Parts: sequence; C-alpha cells; structure tokens
Amino acid sequence: MEQGLARRSRRGAAATATAQVWRLFTQFGSTIILARLLTPDSYGLVGMVLAISALADQLTDLGLSQAVIQRRVVTHRQVSALFWINVVVGLSLGVILAAASPLVALFYGHDELVGIALVVAPSYLISGALVQHQALLQRQMKFGSVAARDVIGRTTSIGVAITLAALGAGYWALALMPVSGALARAALVWSACDWRPSRPAKAEGLGPMLRFGGSVAASDLLGYVSRNADNVLVGRFSGPAALGYYSRAYALLLLPLQQVNQPVNMVAIPTLSRLSDQPARYRSYYRAAVFTVSLLALPLVVLMALLADVFVTGLMGPAWDGVVPIFQVLAIAGFAQAISSTAIWLWVSRGRADQMLRLSVVTRPLTVASFFAGLPWGPVGVAWAVSIASVVTAIPMLLSATHGSPVRLFDVVLSITPAALASVVLAAVTLGVRNAFTLAPFAELVVAGSAGATAYVAVVLAVPSWRRRVRGVLGNKGSGDAEQPRPRAATEAETLRPGQEETTVLLKYQQDEEKTVFLTFPNAKASRTDQLSPDPLGLEPLLPLEKGDLADGRRTSAFPWRRRRRKSS
Repeated sequence: MEQGLARRSRRGAAATATAQVWRLFTQFGSTIILARLLTPDSYGLVGMVLAISALADQLTDLGLSQAVIQRRVVTHRQVSALFWINVVVGLSLGVILAAASPLVALFYGHDELVGIALVVAPSYLISGALVQHQALLQRQMKFGSVAARDVIGRTTSIGVAITLAALGAGYWALALMPVSGALARAALVWSACDWRPSRPAKAEGLGPMLRFGGSVAASDLLGYVSRNADNVLVGRFSGPAALGYYSRAYALLLLPLQQVNQPVNMVAIPTLSRLSDQPARYRSYYRAAVFTVSLLALPLVVLMALLADVFVTGLMGPAWDGVVPIFQVLAIAGFAQAISSTAIWLWVSRGRADQMLRLSVVTRPLTVASFFAGLPWGPVGVAWAVSIASVVTAIPMLLSATHGSPVRLFDVVLSITPAALASVVLAAVTLGVRNAFTLAPFAELVVAGSAGATAYVAVVLAVPSWRRRVRGVLGNKGSGDAEQPRPRAATEAETLRPGQEETTVLLKYQQDEEKTVFLTFPNAKASRTDQLSPDPLGLEPLLPLEKGDLADGRRTSAFPWRRRRRKSS
C-alpha cells in the first residue's frame, strides 16, 4: 500500500503539473490579448463585483469538500447529504448576490455593477453542485482527471471572454467568465465521477463533518476577507482604474505561483491525511513538498520582481505601466503566502481545523487593519501593507500548525534554505546582465531572465545535499521510505452494521491498477467470493458499506477499496 500511495501521489502531482503548464500558457496568453482589447476600467468594474462576490466562493464549499477528503471513513448517505447542503447554500448565495446588486452599485458609485452582479450570481449554484463530485475524485487521488477537467473549463471561459471582447462587449466579456467556466467544469466533473446523490435525507455521523467543515469554512471566510479587503478598499477610495492596475498586478503575480502551488496542494492534503498515523513518513513528505514549493516559487518571484518593468509592459502594453510598482511590492507577499499556505496542509490533514480557525480569528483582522494603514498612499501603499502582513503572519501560522504535529518549524526553515541562498545568486546575475548590456525590452527579458535562471539551477545542483533532495523529489522519495506500522484496518463495525442481510455488490479497489471484484456480506461477517482475501480486514475501505449504499453498482463503483499488502510469514 505504501508503494501504491507513493505511486499515486507521484502520478497525481505529475498530471496536475502538466495541466498547470497548459493553464499557465493559456492564462498568460489571455492576459496579453484581453489587456489589449479591454481597458483598466473594465477590469476594475468587474473586479469590484468579484471582490465582494468572492465571499460566496468561500461559503459555497463550506469546508465540506475537505471534510470528505480528510476523513478515513465516509458513507454514501453522508456524501449525498453534504451535496444537497452545498446546492442549497450555492442557490441561496446566488439569490443574495442578485438581490444585493443595487447595494453593491451604491457602495462603489457605479450603476453598471447591477448587471455584472446579476450575470455572476448563477455561478454559485453551479459551483455548489460539483463540490462533492470533485471531492470524491480527489479522495480517490484521481488528480489527473480533476486537473484535465479544470483546464478544459478554464480554457472554455477564456475562449468566451476573448470572443466577446473582440466583438466589442467590453466588461461583459469578463463578467461572463465565471458562469461559462462553472458550467463547463460542472458538466465535465459529473461525467468523470459516476457517483450520484440520492434524494435529500438525514444521515448519521454528519455532526463531526459539519463541525470540521464549519471550522474550515470560517477560517477560509476570514482568509477571504483579508485577501480581498484590499481590492474593496482600493476600488472604493481610488476608483476602477486604480483597482484595474492593482488587480492585474496581483493576478500576474499569482498566475505563475499558482502553477507551482496548486499541483502540490491538490496532492498534499489527501496524501498527508493517509500518512497521519505514520509520523516519520508524514514529516518526510511535508519537508519534500515544502522544498518543492520553495524551489520553484522563490526564483519565479525574484525574477518577476527584478524584470517587472519589461515583463509587464511587454505583456500588456504601455497603458498598463501603473502595474509595475504594485507588482514589485506584492512579490514579497507572493512568496510568504506560498510557504505559509502549507500550514493548511498540516491543520486539515490532522483534522485540526479548530486550531486553524482560532489563529485566523486573531491574525486576519490585524491583516485587514494594515490595509487601512496603507490606504493613504494609494494602491502601492496597500501593496506594502499586504506584503508586510503576509510576512508577519506567516510565522505564527507555521508555529501553530507544526505544534503537536510530527513537523517542526525548523523543518520549514531547512526546506526553504536552498532556494533562498540560490536566489541570491540569481538576483546578482540578473541585475549584472541588465546593467552590463543595453537591449530591447523583450531581449532583455529573455537574456537576463535566462542568465539568472541558469545560475540558480547551477547553484542548486552544485551542492551535493541539495542535488540529492532534488533527485528525491523527482523520484518521490520525499514521501518517506522508512518502514512504518501499517494503518489500522477497518473493523467490521465500520464496514457493516450488525444484522445486515446478505448482499452481493460490485465494487472496485485500487492496487497497482483498478480492478473489479465481487464481495458478499452475510449478516455481520464479510467474505470474498474470489480468492483474493478471506476476510474483510484484508481491505481498507475509503468508504464503509451500508445496506442502502449497496443497491447498485453505478453508485458504489465511485468508492474504491484498496487491498492491503500482507507480510509473508
């Protein structure tokens, strides 16, 4: 099972990273095209609505997807009940946003925002209907399937936006992106996951999941406020053009960083959740994941900050030169957030969402207060407030997340040290090339950037211990090779209720590849109809079985079982 988990983790990260490369290409391309078809005012008007409506994005999920991914045992009835909760919440949020659209327009002083809010509102119902399907795919570690469908959905929304912008639709091209993307993703995710909800009904054991999800959602909500209050303040006090510059600076910074973080994030939480009772492997996997994030994120941030003038104006044109100083300041926040976000892996994988919430209640309001402090200096002042707050809050986040876990804060420091030292050399080489040669903007971007990146890679590979760590990550040895006790097997009480009648069902389990087997459950004792295992304790269920859950193969085939590897005597 350990080798299978490592293999699936490696395949999932590779598939997601491949999808992220395509996403990076399409989003950079769309940024260039749309920036030349639309004005900063268009981005600012849509950004005003999205800064407020993004609240609904956090509340639609309610943290219930993480509850499904993190828990070792989940039933069909529980997932079905959570599905309907997400749908009702998504519908409610869409209605609230539509009803509040006049207030949004009044707050900012722009009547156009009423129509934009009405167009964005339906996306939350659609998103609510795919939360649990996507969570099940991630739970089953089908990361390639999730990534492919996300890429197609985003590409569809980009295509719609570019087409409408070329036809002269103005800000409507951006306003329709959330709905078009949500529709495409929902159709694709539902086709990939053959699980279907039953009719709304109560389910046992929902309380702990709702409490866990509530803590995650509350923490995410506070995080949303701290991440988007800057956009709201800039839009309210500096106008749509200033918000257009500010939002594009943040988007350009996050775009490459998300390509680094998202593949690791998607794989890390499910993998760490399965390693939560194996401390050595848990710690080793976390260190390798943080090393990977820092190794890729820090040089990106440094290069983009040093080359921001040629990078931004070359991509978006001279009309967007107001983005450059904001972009350079926000680069500090970019790296700090990339590392501090790994604290979420530790909280969620160990079921400590309550700890995450307690810290968020303290740190997030302080972050928002800092935005007000920077507001007198305009968007650049707010950007400095964001960067300083991101660095300051990263330390208590990591201290809290590592407390009581197999990981120590020193592990984080050791993991980011190679990237930090190599980035010093990268910065020196990049600045040296820029000062030594006078080149056209695009040539300067390519030559100075390539020289800095080459120096960075050379330094990392020149140090033997760093080179071994890179090899370990590429071979997924960072997930831990120490021999550890196997996870506790599921008990009969977890897999079958006493007195259940004999039922034969079609299930799938994951070993080296997905296989189909038949299981028979006579009363409270389970046996295999084939010769793979004589008792149910040879299998570890991702979901337990209840009588109502075994009625049809279409439903249960979404819930694979993994066969345990037994030591030979």
